Amino acid sequence: MRAPDWLTRLGLAAALALPLAAPAVAQDEVRASVSGVRLALTQLATGGGVEIDSDLLAEARDGDAIYLSAGDVTLAELDDLLAAKGHPDVLTRSADGFSAHLPIVLLQGASLRLEAGDRLELSRGAGSYVLAFGQLAVDGATVAAGPDIHPEIEGFRPFIAALGPQSLSLKNATLTGLGYGDRPYSAGLFLGGRGLMSFGSPAAMTGNDFRDMRGVVLQGLDGVNLSENTIDGARGTGLMLRDVDGGTLAGLSVRDTGGPQALHLSGVTGMGLVDVDLDGGQGKGLRVDDTSRAMRLSDVAVHGFDGSGATLAQGATCVLMQDVQIAGNNGAGLAMRGAGTAIVSDSRLVDNDGPGLMIHRQRPETRVLVTSSTFAGNRMGLRGTGLAEVRLHANDFRDQRPRLLSGDLDQMTPAFLRADTDELSVDGVRTLDPTPLRRDAAQVAFDTCSGEGTT
Repeated sequence: MRAPDWLTRLGLAAALALPLAAPAVAQDEVRASVSGVRLALTQLATGGGVEIDSDLLAEARDGDAIYLSAGDVTLAELDDLLAAKGHPDVLTRSADGFSAHLPIVLLQGASLRLEAGDRLELSRGAGSYVLAFGQLAVDGATVAAGPDIHPEIEGFRPFIAALGPQSLSLKNATLTGLGYGDRPYSAGLFLGGRGLMSFGSPAAMTGNDFRDMRGVVLQGLDGVNLSENTIDGARGTGLMLRDVDGGTLAGLSVRDTGGPQALHLSGVTGMGLVDVDLDGGQGKGLRVDDTSRAMRLSDVAVHGFDGSGATLAQGATCVLMQDVQIAGNNGAGLAMRGAGTAIVSDSRLVDNDGPGLMIHRQRPETRVLVTSSTFAGNRMGLRGTGLAEVRLHANDFRDQRPRLLSGDLDQMTPAFLRADTDELSVDGVRTLDPTPLRRDAAQVAFDTCSGEGTT
């Protein structure tokens, strides 16, 4: 099979089969060196299934990196080890912490620990970044981009890219100023779990503060658990989860994003989101797509976005939204575009410049159930086009002005008003007589579509 052109330009096509792991060493032995960075970038590309930016590849032709190939060390210990080997200037120490002037590569079997109070500054001008194939553990420490500018790569900022579910541990850490471009690995923080190092489950990420990042990308993982994390001022999508199976996202705050969405869930299955606050940004608040399914969202607030508050698209299905507030967005509150089954319960869709709920091209033989929710102050309450089955039950439309229903549902507005009821059942463009619903109808609907129930 012919190697991709971008790998051939590096002269690395023959290295694709080489594992980026150190030879077996004694358990307590520590090894560090300075060597060419090209092989590390190749392993990132082949092992993580990502394409490396051409400018970064060009810089790597003659560039070096710090390699930790064995042992478990702190920053101070790595600094001492490099100095003893005749490399005193690649990692320097000052009263403010440590500065890396080359990329840092952690090979399998090697671990670098940043401890409470540590600060690692990655030089922008020198093109520094971190590639973790072993383990990077950051506990109560800070990793920041330096203030200098790269002379060759426009917009370059350092990043952390970790390959393998167990290659990264973050707890009470602060990451600031990282990430550039548009590739997943250079988002600022990237953790990829598929490919050659796809064994194990990722460590929980707890209590972290991400500031001025391009974003955080978690990809190809099973059992992701994030809790009490803050993403502030992301220049791209704040948090992207792609191809993730199972886990929990709790206590997340994403503020003032500059990218397409604050939170993007793509190809995600069986995940629970609880206590999530998405507060303002230039794009959308939440996007769920690419056949994501069996997702439960509760205690979620989405407000102040230039686009829609939340979007379900591209076959996303079996999504339960309970106690969700979507308010004050410049587009629709909740937009469903080519989505499947969705259940909205005990929620508020209010003061959005578009419809509180928009359903467009609903997938055949799926159902949208909206129950015990409030519509108020939206441009219209519910807009539907290309519907399958839609059921409204026990919702509050009393303060919904100026319009209640639009699109294919517009013709049903007079009957809806005359009935003076909160019930509406629609199949395509036909109005049906609503059948009684159980008190736990939302949960029953979710259990059924997610395969957990029998009714």
